[in-house]
Amino acid sequence: MKKIISIIGVFVFIAGFALPCMAQSANKPAGTPGGQAIDFTLKNLAGKEINLMKDFAKKKVIILVFSATWCPYCVQEIPALKAIYNKYNFKGVEIIHIDPQESRDRVQRLVDKYKIPYPVLLDEKGEITGKYKILGLPTIIYLDQKRNIKWRSSGGEQDYEGRLKELGIK
Repeated sequence: MKKIISIIGVFVFIAGFALPCMAQSANKPAGTPGGQAIDFTLKNLAGKEINLMKDFAKKKVIILVFSATWCPYCVQEIPALKAIYNKYNFKGVEIIHIDPQESRDRVQRLVDKYKIPYPVLLDEKGEITGKYKILGLPTIIYLDQKRNIKWRSSGGEQDYEGRLKELGIK
């Protein structure tokens, strides 16, 4: 009987630590590493609605880039993003540029000037930017195939290839 009580005591003790940890990981703040990506539907520059989960379902990794035309650090990242897109898109990596609250014409001029090959979506009201709690630009968010947020960083000069390798893309 003492053994049973001791075993039950050990389980209760372990559960006292494990359950709060499990609850904490399940309740990650929206848009943060360890949490699930927030699904969205935004229009591209042609006016077509694009949905994150449906339209990119077959992609292994998605890099969300919250960026704006007026942001010098955002513009500075474009050559590196183009190189990553050209090298890894056929391996299942997608880059999605999300531009908050700028006119379609202004964003189109940026795309034309820099010949951006990856999808550019307009967050016209800033709702998705708000849901992801974007405070500075550029903000880059890496999603794995299950659409879990693996990394989130602000500023330029990302180690894109290193992050992709950590996600199994070679």
